[in-house]
Amino acid sequence: MKISLPKISPISITRISVLGLSLAITTVIGLFLYFDFYKTIIYAQDVVILKQDVLVDDIDIEKFNSVYKTHQYKIKSVISSTVYDPFETVEIAEEEKVQE
Repeated sequence: MKISLPKISPISITRISVLGLSLAITTVIGLFLYFDFYKTIIYAQDVVILKQDVLVDDIDIEKFNSVYKTHQYKIKSVISSTVYDPFETVEIAEEEKVQE
């Protein structure tokens, strides 16, 4: 039992190739427009909405100052003198190495 495939003309191959290529180009252009333009515009609209929400809130200066003072107290060094590195290696002179 032989399976015979129909002959495909070169015109049909060209048509299918052009159709596939145009579909691929259209897909790439659509993805480019979606990610680079549409999403950017939506993100910009979200930022404007967020800015409007933030503008409504008042800042409590007294609370900010108390938090700032607490933070400054926590990061302030307790030891005012210089702390030397206990693991600092000291080079031994060549003469001392020979004597040992």
